[in-house]
Amino acid sequence: MKLPYDFLNEQKKEIDRVLKEEFDIQNRSSVPEWDAIPLEGKKWLQADALTCVYIDMVGSTKLQVEKLPKVAANVYQLIVDNMVKTLQDYDCEFIDIKGDGGFGIFVGENSSIKALCAAVTFKTLCFDLLAGVIKDFKINAHIGIDQKRSLFKKIGLRGEWQNVVWAGKPVNMAAKLATLADPQQIAISARVFEKINLPKFKKYAYLSCGCSGDTIGEPKPLWKEIDVSQKGYFDFDKAYVCESNWCNKHGNDYCQKLMKEAT
Repeated sequence: MKLPYDFLNEQKKEIDRVLKEEFDIQNRSSVPEWDAIPLEGKKWLQADALTCVYIDMVGSTKLQVEKLPKVAANVYQLIVDNMVKTLQDYDCEFIDIKGDGGFGIFVGENSSIKALCAAVTFKTLCFDLLAGVIKDFKINAHIGIDQKRSLFKKIGLRGEWQNVVWAGKPVNMAAKLATLADPQQIAISARVFEKINLPKFKKYAYLSCGCSGDTIGEPKPLWKEIDVSQKGYFDFDKAYVCESNWCNKHGNDYCQKLMKEAT
């Protein structure tokens, strides 16, 4: 163990060295394998269109206070396992678990569409399968999605003490959007909304299929606009929320068409 001021003097030299070092930024069209993500120095990777879908469990504090540890353990395992499996199934390139939830990273011009498909699938899974499996506790999630340029690299020490950090808006904004969303809602930024509103995606991502039970009606907008201009932590003025799950008649077809167009 170093004495406190020996440690401080040593770190001052390291801080000065880091501040003087030049950035080495490499553009990437995807998130590479773990070993290829840089750790040393100020080598950073950059993705111009990086999408984050952030998933946060509803009621985790209440769960910990009111339920037995075995109940909480079952809930955490169900929600995190299914979150990871869902994200993987939709070509997610990086997954980070954060306690009772986590986030997935998608990269590419149409990555927000893949993220949306994963989010709606997980939301539908919660509603159709997970919501009623734990007695007296309804499994549910807040979900947020954002897309923008981001830098990323590993931070920490060689060995096990390291993690990937994301220097940019998407992860932070997606997490904030998740807190904005009510249970069973997906909240997206204005820039993600612009993507789903493009002609090739609009029919399947912006409009409903028109189903209502056994009745087929006119397709209607799925998204409700929210003014977030007074919230100082967003870098956009409008967000959009959606409460719908995949339709049990048309969901497979809509999802397949969206993923095909996004690939």
